[in-house]
Amino acid sequence: DAAVPTTAPSTYPNPGLVTGDIGVHDPSAIKTPSGEYLLVHTGDNLEIKTSTDRTAWRNAGSVWSNGASWTTSYTAGGKSLWAPDISYHDGQYYLYYSASSFGSRNSAIFLATSSTGASGSWTNKGQVIATTTSSNYNAIDPNLIVTEDGQWWLSFGSFWTGIKMVRLDPSTCLRSDGNLLS
Repeated sequence: DAAVPTTAPSTYPNPGLVTGDIGVHDPSAIKTPSGEYLLVHTGDNLEIKTSTDRTAWRNAGSVWSNGASWTTSYTAGGKSLWAPDISYHDGQYYLYYSASSFGSRNSAIFLATSSTGASGSWTNKGQVIATTTSSNYNAIDPNLIVTEDGQWWLSFGSFWTGIKMVRLDPSTCLRSDGNLLS
């Protein structure tokens, strides 16, 4: 027999009517240690929104207020960066994100870190993985996975041969070896 929930659904907190600056694509959101909510989403230089209550959102600038020149060889010169994945570990924000252009396998995933998560506070930590037009998979749509035993992994990919995964070095949070799991 399946377990029946003992808490009535009416006691679960609904997010409520979402208001303010709500236009987002590929959002990733977390609750910060101070209780505020931080959301990063696809857009020019990765756009940031914040909320104190999960419902009323406001624009809070971009991750790269001065642009991300290291990504333009993957974006065909554009500013739009895709599908960020934000997390918080040991006093530091981690942001994995994609640089590509639609339908292209000339793509890369990068890592940025910040102690505050605020616009302009992010540091580029480098490229995690890249693909080229001859690759049979695409380095886009990253998602960080930290296992209970402290192993860091990055899942990613879509559009061609499905989801892939690489091991990350927990001290650098970048790719630890050349092995690609599929």
